Amino acid sequence: STRTTTDNLTFTSNIHLDRLQKYRLNSFLSAMNQTRSENLKRYQASETLFGELAPRLNMYANYSFYQYTLPNSNSNQHNFNGSLTHRLYESLITAIYGEYNDTRHTVYQELISKEGIDIHYQKKLFAEGLLTLGYKFEHRHHKEVSDPVRLQILNEQHALSDGRIEIGR
Repeated sequence: STRTTTDNLTFTSNIHLDRLQKYRLNSFLSAMNQTRSENLKRYQASETLFGELAPRLNMYANYSFYQYTLPNSNSNQHNFNGSLTHRLYESLITAIYGEYNDTRHTVYQELISKEGIDIHYQKKLFAEGLLTLGYKFEHRHHKEVSDPVRLQILNEQHALSDGRIEIGR
């Protein structure tokens, strides 16, 4: 029999930063502690800022943090992303965006960055038709670094040795 106990704590907020409600800050915080055969701790945080910089010009910026800890491994992740979006008339929307992600795990480190542009065009045709065109270009860079590591498997029901499988060791 396995018994699991989980404690979870979450906080969220949505704050308008100006009288005209053109700028908004959203927050999310979470902590979780789980106990069973393997204990797990997880923490998450996210801050997001939305804003209307000018008529038809909007911005988005986000920072997120994620961490988990197990008895034999842990991971920390930081993510930054943002975008600027412009609407020309009602039919043409353009955006530029970027993202950076840094993950550091017990057995590896991973860095990802990407940036790109998005263009969407939508136009009514005749009485009930609709033309939609889209273009996207994205550049992505990915780097992963890991060292040789000995991995310990807990509570394994099978053991491999010299071509034999032993069950229930």
